[in-house]
Amino acid sequence: MQNGLNVEVDLYEALKKLKPNEEPRIISTAVWIGTELRGNNVEHNGFVSVHQCLHTHICNGLVHQDRVSLGVHRPSTTATTNTPEEAAILADFERILAAGGSQTTVVAEIQRIKYSKNFWNACLGITAALTRFPLTAIFRPPHLEPGAPPSPSPPTLSPNEIPSASPSIAEYSIPAIRAAMEEVYALGTVLFPASDVVPGLDPAVVENTLCNTARLHADPSASHRASTLVDVENGRPTEVEVILGELVRMGRTKGVAMPVGALLSCRCTKADLNLFFQRIEMMYALLLIIQNQLLKRSDANKPSL
Repeated sequence: MQNGLNVEVDLYEALKKLKPNEEPRIISTAVWIGTELRGNNVEHNGFVSVHQCLHTHICNGLVHQDRVSLGVHRPSTTATTNTPEEAAILADFERILAAGGSQTTVVAEIQRIKYSKNFWNACLGITAALTRFPLTAIFRPPHLEPGAPPSPSPPTLSPNEIPSASPSIAEYSIPAIRAAMEEVYALGTVLFPASDVVPGLDPAVVENTLCNTARLHADPSASHRASTLVDVENGRPTEVEVILGELVRMGRTKGVAMPVGALLSCRCTKADLNLFFQRIEMMYALLLIIQNQLLKRSDANKPSL
């Protein structure tokens, strides 16, 4: 039960080496959970399941239940059913989770579900970690900030509009995050192509994940901090390799460009330069989020006249 991709591969290969004629039985999961550590207590906060919104454009309303999809890890991503033995193993573990109050879903092919969850971790959780601010710094408009004076005419959003913390963030930062998510989707269509027997990735996964997350973090009561941000704040190693590194490596293997990291080249083609400016735009987009928070702090510390 870990974020990221291919976290089961080393264990699978080790077990396969021990018993070459036996298929390892590894349960893999995709977990949607919102928690905060307050003192010695873990509090489960209200959140909208991204998994729930993968299949709908309705992104309002909060739920308070952890969600887990679970399936058997296999090297292949084309399974359509679980064997009776696999179904029994999954059912045993599902009962344990359900008894604790989690909402569980057993699936025949778990890797595409984990990949869909990783849109959030790779693009939104990592953005929070890099900027050192929670996602409210991106998506919560000023009039919804805690303690903000009541607005006589608060702005209204259309159903598909993404709330934002400032006009610059709306213009540059959110589109940059969306573009990163679209890169993840492009790789996903190669890794998980649709066929007559298995579906591809949901074409709405990018917009639904972004919409769902934005509406949640625009709420005045939102206080969730992404786990990668918490790791950075506490000086702990992050899950960067399984969240981002695996995407880059899989992209290289499949020949899909994943512009993560610096472009260092003495001979740049026009395509290289375009890629370079995409990365410069991403740096600008992330710094805008930081700048907006610093300006707010500066304004709050100014003496009143």
